[in-house]
Amino acid sequence: MRTFHAPRTTAVLLALIAAVALLAASCDAAGGSWSSTAEMAATRAAHTATLLADGRVLIVGGPQEPNAELYDPATDETTSAGDLNTERFFHTATRLADGRVLVAGGRQPLTSIRSAEIYNPSTGTWRGTTGMHVKRSSHTATLLDDGTVLVTGGINQGNALASAELFDPATRTWTLLTPMNGPRFGHTATKLSDGRVLVAGGDSVPQVFDPKTRKWTATGPLATPHTSGEAIRIGKKVLLVGGYDESGSDPSNVSELYDPATNHWSTTGPMRHARAEFALAPLGDGRVLASGGFGADNHAEAYNPATGTWTSVEDMAEPRQNQTATMLDDGSVLVTGGFSDDLMDNVPTTERFTP
Repeated sequence: MRTFHAPRTTAVLLALIAAVALLAASCDAAGGSWSSTAEMAATRAAHTATLLADGRVLIVGGPQEPNAELYDPATDETTSAGDLNTERFFHTATRLADGRVLVAGGRQPLTSIRSAEIYNPSTGTWRGTTGMHVKRSSHTATLLDDGTVLVTGGINQGNALASAELFDPATRTWTLLTPMNGPRFGHTATKLSDGRVLVAGGDSVPQVFDPKTRKWTATGPLATPHTSGEAIRIGKKVLLVGGYDESGSDPSNVSELYDPATNHWSTTGPMRHARAEFALAPLGDGRVLASGGFGADNHAEAYNPATGTWTSVEDMAEPRQNQTATMLDDGSVLVTGGFSDDLMDNVPTTERFTP
């Protein structure tokens, strides 16, 4: 006859309860939280924030803000990075292979511009460089493996652009490329693990650019246009989320994954909040953080690639749209500026999400 040992059974039960409690605590801790960080010297939106090699963040431009500043995570302070040669917003900023930052295109109050300039962190100075062939804003800029920069699409005088060009830092010159298969702006450009670049969103069929052949190849179709959405590479695949849907005015919560092995897209878990003109950034724990944007106010959520699902995390302190999100060296994410919820004011504050 089997003997029942109550004390041992009780001990096992208590151990299980403790394990479940520990697991629940770890899940809560995995969510993360926001903390306020240093206020910027200027109110900014539609600006850029670029992580430098030394861990600081270069914050550039915005409407009526012809200047730049540096945020130092170690001291939680911002300092001036000098004045730009040209005022700009909805521009791009790309860290070059040598640590300098290329700032190109963008808008001034009445028109898109073609000018470009380079910031040198070693000297703290700006130097103008040759301008692009085409005036453009709301375009993309991607550093290629050979050190050149691929610029695609954008908008000029209300017209979307199909043009693309390459910047060579060695010669400080731009070269026009074969145009894309259709005009696009508010799109994304993501470098794949093999060095090619996926250009997606912006109401045209996605394409992949091969730097070796300088040719474009179309991919399978998207479920929704994702204009003013965001994309990020996860392993060998690319996650494309949010943006405006087919109507052009309603934000979407659709998430899609691109697989270079098949050249096709598949849907993954939808976001909890439909959003466009928001910010997306990787987290140090492997998840992806989406924050703010049109339709989502101050709400934030995180995508888990292992489960293909989005989970709400703590809200930001205030609504933001056209803000930036930059992963810092410690795996946290710095969010800066943006338009307020009524689009009437630029936000000077910054926040930091720690997973």
